[in-house]
Amino acid sequence: MKNIKSSLCVNSLYSFKLVHVIIFAVSLFVFAPFASADAGEDLYKKKDWKGALEFYKGIIDSGQGGWEEYYNVGNCFFRMGKYPEARLYYFRAKKISPRQDDIDYNLKVAVEKLGVQETPESVLSVFADFFTESEFKAAATFLTWLFFALAVMWVLTKREFVLWTAAALFVIDAFAYGVLYAKMRGGPDKGFGIVMREAGMQSGPGGSYKVIASVPAGMLTGIYDEEDGWFFVRVAGSSGWIRKNALEKIE
Repeated sequence: MKNIKSSLCVNSLYSFKLVHVIIFAVSLFVFAPFASADAGEDLYKKKDWKGALEFYKGIIDSGQGGWEEYYNVGNCFFRMGKYPEARLYYFRAKKISPRQDDIDYNLKVAVEKLGVQETPESVLSVFADFFTESEFKAAATFLTWLFFALAVMWVLTKREFVLWTAAALFVIDAFAYGVLYAKMRGGPDKGFGIVMREAGMQSGPGGSYKVIASVPAGMLTGIYDEEDGWFFVRVAGSSGWIRKNALEKIE
């Protein structure tokens, strides 16, 4: 009996220690991101903009960055007076989380600091930017199934209300698919970018071509083609070629 009790005590002690190790490991996994966020916030509050910038960019480079990290990088650049870089990272944050009021406000302030003038977006573009692509896909799929369910209900009941509801839903569903198509296939073939420094827009992909416009730093551009170190872009109603090293892609 003594040997059995001793064995049971040893096993119980081992199990107790193992449980503590597991709890500790889980705690690290759960609370480490919060600790990291606090460390970056401490650097920012101390006005160590460069240190906070390197900290948040390190999280992004590790593949763990969410919209908050991109937003915080933008804030660091803004505090350092680097407004084109700030705008770039605010747009990257907005791509991940398009309905954050703080991002929209800081984008507006960054544009004011840059003093750039851009063509206003269309209503469809504004609406498309309000949701992520995955949200549009989910909504369009749900509306499609709901439309078919109402169509079947109308066939079974022949109620006029069901018919009109299905017709209205069909219009809404078509609009949702149109916006989804515009978001996925519409716009520039190569995405969007931010001009990092003032650059000359040229009539062709090379330094020997005529300079047709000067594009100020911070401008949002649509990228449609690329060739030999040059991007073909459209910005503020003008089109031409800009050197790749003068522009940074948002996505």
